[in-house]
Amino acid sequence: MARTRRKTEDNLLVPPLEMYSRLVNGTLKTFPNNYLDKEAIKEIVRHLILNVYHYTREDVLEKVNHKFFQDNHIGGARKFFEKGDIEMLVYSFPEWD
Repeated sequence: MARTRRKTEDNLLVPPLEMYSRLVNGTLKTFPNNYLDKEAIKEIVRHLILNVYHYTREDVLEKVNHKFFQDNHIGGARKFFEKGDIEMLVYSFPEWD
């Protein structure tokens, strides 16, 4: 018999970057159900590209692809964007369009 998880609002109080760091350091296996949305993904993608990797726009065009997102634990975020990685990047960096 499958156990159901009780949904709480506690996870909604945790900022996206803190939740992401819990995922990266192994405290979490996956993001909690219904936690991610486009704004949370945008914050995480911008943090990764600008603060962790220090990529420029040219670096992003050359180095960021599906494998980049998979390797950084956010490959599943593509489901929020019909056109996948490209749409996620355009949404995260509207100033680069």
